Amino acid sequence: SALFQVAYRMLFEEESIGKAVESPRMHVENGVIQAESGLVKVALQKMVDQGLQLNQWTTTNLYFGGVHGVSMSADGTMTGRGDDRRGGCYQILLNEEG
Repeated sequence: SALFQVAYRMLFEEESIGKAVESPRMHVENGVIQAESGLVKVALQKMVDQGLQLNQWTTTNLYFGGVHGVSMSADGTMTGRGDDRRGGCYQILLNEEG
């Protein structure tokens, strides 16, 4: 679910890879929503209203997965982000042509 949430934020909310990776995440399993601090409370409450339980975390945590990636903008500029939840990093390697 971590990769999906990051991809969704990049594709549909037009967030940079850095912002998408840093953003809070959630995971639902066995009727319990595990949610990092900072998620939209109205959306979480709607899920609780449908019978799910909520466990609200106060910080980011490696429980929510690690997503590391590189993206390229329309002008060819490349940027990346490593997920702090998993001590991540990224590296952009270019060939001799650029």
